[in-house]
Amino acid sequence: MNTSYTFAESTLVKAQTSNAHLHQKVVPFEIYSLEDLYTDDPEKLEMSSRLTRFEILWIQRGKGSLSIDLNKMDIDINTIICLIPGQLRKFNKGTTKIEGYYISLCADFLCMPESQLDFSFLIAQHNRGNNYLMLQPDEETIVEMDEVVLKMSREFKNSYLMRSEILQGFLKIFMIYLSRKMEKVISDKMCCKDAEMVSRFMMMLKKEFANKKKVAEYAEELCVTPNYLNQMVKRISGFPASHHIQQQIIIEAKRQALYSGMRLKEIADFLGFNDYAHFSKFFKNYSGTNFSNFKKTLVS
Repeated sequence: MNTSYTFAESTLVKAQTSNAHLHQKVVPFEIYSLEDLYTDDPEKLEMSSRLTRFEILWIQRGKGSLSIDLNKMDIDINTIICLIPGQLRKFNKGTTKIEGYYISLCADFLCMPESQLDFSFLIAQHNRGNNYLMLQPDEETIVEMDEVVLKMSREFKNSYLMRSEILQGFLKIFMIYLSRKMEKVISDKMCCKDAEMVSRFMMMLKKEFANKKKVAEYAEELCVTPNYLNQMVKRISGFPASHHIQQQIIIEAKRQALYSGMRLKEIADFLGFNDYAHFSKFFKNYSGTNFSNFKKTLVS
């Protein structure tokens, strides 16, 4: 499984894990009912934080809203959302009672023998330009998945022999259901050769956005022309490669402003801009507002 993150993400993960309040035993896998979580530790979901782990939210009943990075969406019943490390997430439950499950796991917990399921679709959906994976299973699938999650939840609460192996087994079955649904969602959009190239571009972008800011630089690595790369990325994602490059930089800049409180010059340097005035102009052109005004919205 490919668990490579961006330079910004890996840097922040290292910084976070060095903080004193994080010096505690890392639990590789967690599963809680949303009812229990809101009773015992509501800040786990309601605090805006940059994820260092994979998260799966399954809203079975009730409604709420989810903020991912700087996007906010309403969440309805029977919705499953998958998030990956590096994203900023905040969940707000509505006024009605909410039921469902919260699953959190580190990358190591996903690493199983080669003969077992590859969970790379969680990374792949992000590499295709999607900020999150949101699915709504059919009724038959919901019944099957609910049974698996109940067993997983019971096993998590005990300390019996080979607990981790059993949890991995249940997780594998749960993820198979997710991957089946995922394949159905993307099958109409993807053709093998083009999809592979677009996925490679997206993966490269998330690693190199601070160093490569032109379509031509990515096209050269992929052995295609800039025009062809723009066309293929637009056909599959809805936007040309140039748009994804610009937005990746803007999203990371906003993340830094929101999460780390960096100043304009610091963010410009972090993102590979030698001239902070140029970065300031870039930010305004592709975000629709200047950096100072954006900063004000964070405290309003």
